[in-house]
Amino acid sequence: MWTFEKITNHRKNTANGKQIMEVGVLWDTGEKTWEPLNVMKTNDPVMVAQYVKENNLQDLPYWKWANRYVKNPKKFLRYCRQISLAKKRNGPVYKFGFKVP
Repeated sequence: MWTFEKITNHRKNTANGKQIMEVGVLWDTGEKTWEPLNVMKTNDPVMVAQYVKENNLQDLPYWKWANRYVKNPKKFLRYCRQISLAKKRNGPVYKFGFKVP
């Protein structure tokens, strides 16, 4: 299992003739990789929404979905605090990976 620390960057990439948005992820191992935005927002929408808010991306294509998280500042702050507290108590909240038989 792998956990990530934060989202560091974003870019558009062309795969199979389609443009997709990717985000730069800093993993807890110190490794940096590019992951598809759809995967990251499915697994941790609050962390991605926090990146969107910090970089003022909420009005741009690919990022408008984050408005439902950031439009209510009190609720968004509560989401962020819950994640922060859970990480302090139990370690990372969100884990990505697969089980090898």
